[in-house]
Amino acid sequence: MKNIQHKVLNILLSLRITLVPKQSQKTHKDCFATRLSRKRAPPLRSSALAMTERGFSILEIVMYMGILSVLLFIFTDIFVSMLDVRSESLANSSVVQDARFMLSRFSYDIKRAQTISQPANLGDSSNSLQLSIDGDAYTYSLTNGTLNLQNINGVNAVNSVDTTVSNLVFKKLGNTGGKPSVRITFTLTSVIQRKSGYETRNYQTTVGTR
Repeated sequence: MKNIQHKVLNILLSLRITLVPKQSQKTHKDCFATRLSRKRAPPLRSSALAMTERGFSILEIVMYMGILSVLLFIFTDIFVSMLDVRSESLANSSVVQDARFMLSRFSYDIKRAQTISQPANLGDSSNSLQLSIDGDAYTYSLTNGTLNLQNINGVNAVNSVDTTVSNLVFKKLGNTGGKPSVRITFTLTSVIQRKSGYETRNYQTTVGTR
């Protein structure tokens, strides 16, 4: 009996020795897995911080877009104003320059004319003016808003393409036996349209022969 008890005791001791390392090894694995899962789980604080940073970035983009829109509106308004000023200047200068040249040309030709053939009689009015200068005929006439001068050099426009002429009237004035004169009236309008409309001016002058 003692031998049998001794053998049973030895078997139980051997089983205890083999079971203890397995339990210990399993416990270490469980601890490692637990630690690994804790490391992989993102903290709530970091997630909230990322959302906050993302929100600030969107807000900054919205602010930049708003500032850019305001600047674009300002620059567009300035550009349109500059175009209006330029159109105003071009319309005004084209009318003034063409009127100055037309009046100067009328004065130059009428003063050196020997006769005025059209209008034919004193007090008559006409849409065309015909002069005789050194035996050559000079004829002013209006065609589709353009004042043309026809002479030995051909037909040439007196006003520029930036203006149109209208209401052109030549009236022959003077006394019988004296040197006649011509009263000229016309309207000059710019082709370029300003913000307030076209530049339109009326002119009148009287030039006598020598």
